[in-house]
Amino acid sequence: MTPEEQAEWEAAADALREVLARLPRREHRALLTPFLKAYIQAESGETPPATERLCACGCGWPVTSPRPEAKYATAACRVRAHRAAT
Repeated sequence: MTPEEQAEWEAAADALREVLARLPRREHRALLTPFLKAYIQAESGETPPATERLCACGCGWPVTSPRPEAKYATAACRVRAHRAAT
């Protein structure tokens, strides 16, 4: 990696740290999960599944239930969404 590329990566990392510092801790995963998935898929050469549904609570996790009416990835997501609605 050239010094210019290293400086570019460091600047991007600093910008991300600033954004994360302003967010509540529980929102970090929701923000980073899609980016990390895209990075891992790009590095490994995998293609994302065409029918992937993301959790309705905003955590970024995929809904793995085969039931078409399922909206949440886990029970914790259902509880989080229920508490946010009340």
